[in-house]
Amino acid sequence: MVPDDVLDTNNEASVDTLVREICRLDCMVTISTTTAHLAGAMGINVILIAAERKGHQWFWQVQAEHQRPFYPTVKVLLGEGETGKWWEHCLAPADALLEALRS
Repeated sequence: MVPDDVLDTNNEASVDTLVREICRLDCMVTISTTTAHLAGAMGINVILIAAERKGHQWFWQVQAEHQRPFYPTVKVLLGEGETGKWWEHCLAPADALLEALRS
């Protein structure tokens, strides 16, 4: 688990710590597109849970819906809608992906 104080950083030393912590992971489950980009670029297995929306998150939507793997180790689960509990239907698929990685 990467602590919040490491993720909320604006200085170079904290960024180095963040990169080291991500490198130690076997898999990252996150809602942070920033950490998903970092971990994906390092070849870490990532399960990204993101709201399905138009605009700024087009990158992840393309990866999820069109199987265009910018990062082959990142699996994107898009939640329905932008408000409320959009993430709820992503939990069972995330659990299944984690189980598949364990075996």
